Amino acid sequence: MQSQRSAGFWSYFQQPNARMQVAEIVLGLLVWCLIVSGPYARHYPLRYALGAHITAWILTIIIFLSSMFGITARINDFFKSRSAGTSEDNASLTVSNTGSYMTALEYVLYMILSGLLLIASVTITANLSGSKVWFAACAFSWLLSVLYEIHFCILFRNVESHWPLQWLYGCCKGRCGKKTSTENYERITETAGSSQ
Repeated sequence: MQSQRSAGFWSYFQQPNARMQVAEIVLGLLVWCLIVSGPYARHYPLRYALGAHITAWILTIIIFLSSMFGITARINDFFKSRSAGTSEDNASLTVSNTGSYMTALEYVLYMILSGLLLIASVTITANLSGSKVWFAACAFSWLLSVLYEIHFCILFRNVESHWPLQWLYGCCKGRCGKKTSTENYERITETAGSSQ
């Protein structure tokens, strides 16, 4: 039993998701330490940036540890066993057809965190002073924002089987007020048939 846990423990580090999370944890710690050590850390907008970075850092650590110790796999198994008894009508609504429940939750969380970190990076950039600490905090904050966005895109692709722009294009194709030629033909024949 112990050897299975240690094999799962170390096998998680071989996945790209784990490597990205380690980079996010290290870079996030560096960014919020730079913000705290700056001369204007008590400035109100920078409190938001500090809070956003610490929140993202803590949530990333929680996700990393839960994945590393197999908690997410247990949660996925629980929900898959619960959804196995659903009817065929509701089968298309379950996440288990496209990916795991925790991966879907992670990609929504990473979407929110990447938005928060983007706003925090803009806040740090807007309040940039002549200090080298602020320049470093600004540069690493933007790098962290990009890293979270890339991680979100990878998680999105794992769940939806498409990259976000491909998915968006597929959703909007022919549905954003533009009708396809067959839809236009059907609408014209339908209105012509109802007027007779």
